[in-house]
Amino acid sequence: TEVLPTLEHNSHPSIMPSKKSQQRAPSKKNNKTTNATQTSELYEENDAQPMNWHDNASITDVNVPWFYETHSLLLLLVVLSVIFYFTFTMEGSIELGFQLVIFLFVAVGCLIFPAGPFIRPHPIVWRFIFSISVLYSFVLLLLLSQKPDDARALLRRVLNDERLGYPLQERSYAVDCTLSYSAIVGVLDRFLLAHFIGWAVKAAFIRNRAMSWIISITWEFVELATKYFIPNFAECWWDQWILDVLLCNGLGIELGLWLAKEFNVLENREHSRDWFSRRFARKTISSKFKRLFLQFTPEALYPMNWEPLSSFTRYFHINLFIIFSTLIDFNAFVLKLFLYIPTEHSLNVWRVALFVPLAVIASKQYYLYIMDKKCKKLGSQTWIIILCVVLETALCYKCAPKDFPPMPWINKVCLSIVGVVYLLFTYVVVSKTGGNPCTKQKQH
Repeated sequence: TEVLPTLEHNSHPSIMPSKKSQQRAPSKKNNKTTNATQTSELYEENDAQPMNWHDNASITDVNVPWFYETHSLLLLLVVLSVIFYFTFTMEGSIELGFQLVIFLFVAVGCLIFPAGPFIRPHPIVWRFIFSISVLYSFVLLLLLSQKPDDARALLRRVLNDERLGYPLQERSYAVDCTLSYSAIVGVLDRFLLAHFIGWAVKAAFIRNRAMSWIISITWEFVELATKYFIPNFAECWWDQWILDVLLCNGLGIELGLWLAKEFNVLENREHSRDWFSRRFARKTISSKFKRLFLQFTPEALYPMNWEPLSSFTRYFHINLFIIFSTLIDFNAFVLKLFLYIPTEHSLNVWRVALFVPLAVIASKQYYLYIMDKKCKKLGSQTWIIILCVVLETALCYKCAPKDFPPMPWINKVCLSIVGVVYLLFTYVVVSKTGGNPCTKQKQH
């Protein structure tokens, strides 16, 4: 399996490949330090980190200490000021009460919740994302406890939007499958650009070409298997396999992997701390603006090596990663279909805006959990994203219409064949690895 590095916010080195993997990796010419030596040096840095550091990474590069102090008293004054202002100047209502409860929860979350392994642009940003994800799980739990019609009505009432909660006509992309100019132009929309950008981001934090292509092709098979009840998944063959897979997904994957390789810290040690290098003095206005820009970029760029076939345990973890990655995208379509949410509604955009940073940090934590000997527990962001995905799936199942169409026989046959092939491949992996669990990486 080809493994490539990528952009990373992480302030600490990730676990490097095994000795066998290092022997396969070719070293660059005219390099005084080999990749194996660099790998060992990076791991020695990581070996000094505290236990379970992937939940709260330490910050070593602080230019303005005030921004990294707690300021709990200041936050308390701000919270009380906001609460008293709105409660004594506005007319009381249930809506105002819910808004203030959400505000208080997010404020407390930004103070005490874990920030994860990323430190830029600021730990409070990642605490804020974690707070919003917990609130999202509360909303899912509330909707799951309602009857399907009551859940739809609750969304309509809370958001005060009469467009929500009523059956909608979904668009099908398989109306005209002729290779004509009008048919091709008819399927060109903003979602093609979304495919390209989305897969560039996915490849950037997955950092593995084989895994990225497996997830991409798996998604297309999911569309084929479920298009009998999801009209949006009905596409022409050239739209699905050429426009989507080869062009949008393929180019996005290659762009993400190119960015990963371009900023490989093992090959470009000068990028490990500062993209502009620290040779410039921060006394001028321009240098200070450069440092401000750096605060919104990854602090260090380290490779990640999944090695999915190195053991059965690793193979099992990678399978879970692929399943949940596919479910995140699948739930986006099924939720709007069964909850009667229009495609152009802002709820869909906000969900994507939440899951993108949450998936990035959760995938990093999950990788460290299965690879780093100092990460003994599942990361908090990984825990919450698994909870959200499972609750979404349960909500989709509960809100499915009673007149759900039966699965076509061809789908049953194909799924049976895929299941048999998967079980045979799993048997080969177990036979090859001996079924032994994979121990986490030790220092070389």
